Amino acid sequence: MLEILAENWLARIAEYHSEGMNLSTPEVLYISTRSIRPPPYARATIVDFDNSTDSPNALKMLRSRFFPDGKEPPGLAVDPLFRGGDSLFESAFGPVSVCYSSGDLTKCTGSIVTIADAAQLVKRPREFARFFSGLRKTVTPRKLIYAPGIADPFNLSLLCYFGIDLFDSLGTVVRSSLGQVILHGRVIPSGSKDLERISGIGANPSFEDILQHNYRQLEHELVVVREAIRAGTLRQLVELRARHAPWMIEALRFGDLEEYRNFEEWTPVCGGAFVANAKESLWRPDIRRYRERLSKRYEIPNSPRILVLLPCSAKKPYSKSKSHRAFKEAIRDSGMASAVHEVIVTSPLGIVPRELETVYPAQQYDIPVTGHWDEDEKSIARRLLSELLSRKRYEVIIAHLDIEFEFLSDILEEYELKHTGGENVNSRESLARLRDCLTELKDSIEKPSWAIRTYDDIKALCSYQFGDAWPTLMDDAVIKGAYPNMRVMRGDTQLCAYVPEKGGLSLTLDGGKALAKSGSYGVEIEDFIPKGNIFAIGVTDASPEIRIGDEVYVHHAGEVRAVGTARMNSLEMISMDRGEAVHIRHHI
Repeated sequence: MLEILAENWLARIAEYHSEGMNLSTPEVLYISTRSIRPPPYARATIVDFDNSTDSPNALKMLRSRFFPDGKEPPGLAVDPLFRGGDSLFESAFGPVSVCYSSGDLTKCTGSIVTIADAAQLVKRPREFARFFSGLRKTVTPRKLIYAPGIADPFNLSLLCYFGIDLFDSLGTVVRSSLGQVILHGRVIPSGSKDLERISGIGANPSFEDILQHNYRQLEHELVVVREAIRAGTLRQLVELRARHAPWMIEALRFGDLEEYRNFEEWTPVCGGAFVANAKESLWRPDIRRYRERLSKRYEIPNSPRILVLLPCSAKKPYSKSKSHRAFKEAIRDSGMASAVHEVIVTSPLGIVPRELETVYPAQQYDIPVTGHWDEDEKSIARRLLSELLSRKRYEVIIAHLDIEFEFLSDILEEYELKHTGGENVNSRESLARLRDCLTELKDSIEKPSWAIRTYDDIKALCSYQFGDAWPTLMDDAVIKGAYPNMRVMRGDTQLCAYVPEKGGLSLTLDGGKALAKSGSYGVEIEDFIPKGNIFAIGVTDASPEIRIGDEVYVHHAGEVRAVGTARMNSLEMISMDRGEAVHIRHHI
């Protein structure tokens, strides 16, 4: 039985219980042989088939590629790479895994899926990224994934990021046998005097001394990885650790650029603050999905006729920053605010329309600001702005930008363009130019009412959140209340409400009934009336577009019985027997 306690990308903290075996993932299986002893804090081990053990958390290797009949001469170390043959593992309570090749998933038996040729996949980073990013979906989330022979303190975070639950200590054993002492992500020569001073490892350490020290480094990294999963910051850790080896950077980039679909399914639509420090941050699955939704889902507000381009700010959401409060004041003082569509130019997202500034990840990201944009950052911003302009014709475009104007000016030339920025967009002079420029347009551009404009903004947000299902909530609806307490009403019935902390719309039970007409974002349950949260055991089906954090309706035989927030993606809801699937907010 497997229960997921926390998730971040494909990584997860889970509790596995099966007939006396109890594992918490991610976990290291320490090799235990006559010549290699596990550390005293080992919670799980992997042993030779001729070793006797009654530990419930010991995986015993019953046969290997060299001795398929299991009659291995005494004293030989466990064969940890398991290439070829069908290396069978069992616990004290019976078989748990057949070790098989990445090219043959037909032998996927047992509750632990062991990848025999994991060490070979590391040598082919593109194949590594393709295989492991899709493996969880292939074998279902109910199984644990074990990649033997490849883990060490340097790559543990990357392996977890790609969905591997279990590792062994072979990589650390090999490094120790070579005299490599691992310390805070670096390899230190075993004869270093500084090393002796801070770690207690002498000038001529034994293999056992080095091994036990490196084991502690492995455990330290496991603690760091587990905490990163809980905090939702694993990707930042991976981007930092991946610098250790070229294959790790390659695997990360192949995962982002070629296996985005595999990762996107496991990427929540909510999350905490994060720092996009690395080049690879441009292609994080959550950031890439934002740009994709902006291009494919987002309905541009129809009523504003003036586009004002603004720079980003360090504080999020932007409107709470000092600079953006000044921008909004200048726009408001012009008397043309309802006619203005504010769009922020930023990296790594590209552009952020003001009405989407609270969605994830626009409200959560942070970046180092130097004023220098690299070519990829420029290309992303240019592409998204060009797409926006191709989908809507603005009567006037005002660029209140500084450095960003240099790489955007050429795609704005065909429009009536006014540049009010300069070296300091926050100066009194620049703000006055922005205000006066808008004021001069009063007689030539019609202003929409705030009722119409607010409706357009909420419709844009709804389309970003629910995709093609947005008309079921917005057709024939009106917006009641002032920001941020806005409600979507159809007659006297409230369908949803804007929640800025969440960055989206929160469904009422009537809203769930309306959304159900689209067939999207639905979770089907067995025939019971929900009185609390929905657990996976009660789910019979779920719409494939559901991601963790999505607003969903819960139904049985066409009757909507509850609405709430998804705690699993659709595949997990259908596959798992334990764990919270939907956090219920309203029910019948």
